[in-house]
Amino acid sequence: QQQQQQQQQQPLPYVGTVSLPATGYRVPSRGLVQLTVFNPSGTPVKTFLVHYDVSEMPCGTKTFIRQKVLVGAAPGVLRYGVHLKLCSPRRNRYFLYKYVRVVFPFRQPDANEHIEVVHDRPRPRYFPLGARRKGE
Repeated sequence: QQQQQQQQQQPLPYVGTVSLPATGYRVPSRGLVQLTVFNPSGTPVKTFLVHYDVSEMPCGTKTFIRQKVLVGAAPGVLRYGVHLKLCSPRRNRYFLYKYVRVVFPFRQPDANEHIEVVHDRPRPRYFPLGARRKGE
């Protein structure tokens, strides 16, 4: 109950959307996406490093990768998050597309907070480009 009260007292996190060009942003089949969130004065707030591997992604499919940083005991409170959408419209062509979503708090976590990084992928891993998926 004490943990529940603490969660209710914490302010809601900021949510940002990075719109990508209509053509998407071409990426290799595997790699690392680095995304840095800056505050209005230009100071970095958080850098996300997201490893991905879509080398087995069939042509004409899409997927997403979600990285979450949780703090506290299980189940944990979402502190940071990034959501990447990837697609393969043609053979051996991979793109980040539509947008990248980020979640971040108004303050840095305390040094003594337990931090856990979790990666989510859809099941099934790939689905047709025209399909709409819950949670995407």
